[in-house]
Amino acid sequence: ISFSDEVASARFSAKMAINVFSFSLTLLNAVFVAVKAHLNLERAKEGQPEDEWLDVVDRCFTILFCIEVVVRVAVLRRAFFAREGIYWNFFDVVLCLSSLLVWILDCGGVAATGVVMC
Repeated sequence: ISFSDEVASARFSAKMAINVFSFSLTLLNAVFVAVKAHLNLERAKEGQPEDEWLDVVDRCFTILFCIEVVVRVAVLRRAFFAREGIYWNFFDVVLCLSSLLVWILDCGGVAATGVVMC
């Protein structure tokens, strides 16, 4: 086995690990979104606000998805922007950036709807 074969094998293993992580993260997030929707519906019926822990978990998912995109860019390099899946990769980047923007606006006192929070 040559050095280039070892590098290719390591890169393939990294891609597989990223794919498994991405799938698992997406599946967990889908379950969380369903649970969050159910809990928020129940709390809304009682006239109560959303639990803070739901927002914390949501932000953790945002961080994890952003890390996942950064790792994919690091592993795939130019292929992230040039090969199959380019549109999904671009979509992932847009989703991460928009989630971060909403987070920044919320922390800055502006709701995602553009209404200034008091």
